[in-house]
Amino acid sequence: MGTYYAVYAEVRVGNQWYNLNPLFQRTDGNIDVCPVISGRNWLREAYEELEEVSYTCGRPENMSKEVRSLFYHEDDEPYDPYLHIDTYKDFYSRSMFLVNYGKSVKSRVKKDKPTRYCGYASKVSIAAFEIDE
Repeated sequence: MGTYYAVYAEVRVGNQWYNLNPLFQRTDGNIDVCPVISGRNWLREAYEELEEVSYTCGRPENMSKEVRSLFYHEDDEPYDPYLHIDTYKDFYSRSMFLVNYGKSVKSRVKKDKPTRYCGYASKVSIAAFEIDE
């Protein structure tokens, strides 16, 4: 087993946050918010770098409604309903952080490189790539 990482993105304009994550509509009509990127061990280094340049931890009060739908528990609800050791506020403060893209990430983006384009690949093709096929 490993740790699963999921990166969700929002942009703040003034005091309002707007969702940047892909939205998918299920056959029942409900909307799912998907992470910008997710994975296991291969994403750890990027996660740690983002955490290092974060400026605050925890869930912001004024999140976009789409991302808020993923993290809907109230801060004082027990995270572990059986042991009541942590609250969701504790959990969010350990697992969520905010990074200022303009100050921390933008300067590291390489211009005129193929990596500036985003796309999706199936799990089969990723597995094939990882074993050099």
